[in-house]
Amino acid sequence: MLHKMKLNETPFRMMTEGTKTVELRLNDEKRRKVMSGDFIEFTNISQPEEKVTVRVTELYHYDSFSELLSALPKEVFGFSPDENVADDYMDSFYSREQQKKYGALGIGFRITQLQKFVDAQENGYKQGSTYSEALSEIRNGEKVSHWMWYVFPQISGPGYDQITDLFSIRSLEEAADYIAHPVLGDRLREITNVLLELDECDPMVIFGYPDAYKLMSCMTLFKYADPGNDLFQRVLDKYCQGNDDSDTTEALGLTTV
Repeated sequence: MLHKMKLNETPFRMMTEGTKTVELRLNDEKRRKVMSGDFIEFTNISQPEEKVTVRVTELYHYDSFSELLSALPKEVFGFSPDENVADDYMDSFYSREQQKKYGALGIGFRITQLQKFVDAQENGYKQGSTYSEALSEIRNGEKVSHWMWYVFPQISGPGYDQITDLFSIRSLEEAADYIAHPVLGDRLREITNVLLELDECDPMVIFGYPDAYKLMSCMTLFKYADPGNDLFQRVLDKYCQGNDDSDTTEALGLTTV
């Protein structure tokens, strides 16, 4: 599930810089929907165009914020180890009545690099097209504009250009995050299913060079990131003679001797 929340400038910066790994929230009806493994898109209130996506790793439930703040190391909230945190620290955010009614929630998280994919798919990147345009092109059986980097992403590797490197997936864990993300995962499955429905079986006709090879790399990556789904293997079967991309399996450490 994807949740959307807002942050002030300072906690937003601490979050993106890695000096804050637990977010404090009132445990009200909205936050009770948050589960471990969910995604949260945080928006910087001061600069709404700035967003970051995190994945929830742990949930801490306490009757009060003072109990929660005492239970965990101060550093996870963005404080210094020797900083004195007042018992009424959260009173400026939530009234005592609210705190008593709902209790306190600490949301442990890890930063992901997924927001750039969401932004690029929504708005395009530089001269690149949006996801909607990419989907339309695949429905028509021919890729004609630029969007491969962030619609069919590949594993990071040597010899790529700057934009490819920006949108490269760095690990199998990141690929698993991508496919689990409610927007990115659904879109990847959607456009991949549309690709499978085409009568054309030559990826060079649909994508051209070198994007046909990037498709093979992408499908190999997500085949291993989502092993319970045969969707990506079906693309490899139809367009790549059933073969994995060897550079991708090598980068993932899956190549056998």
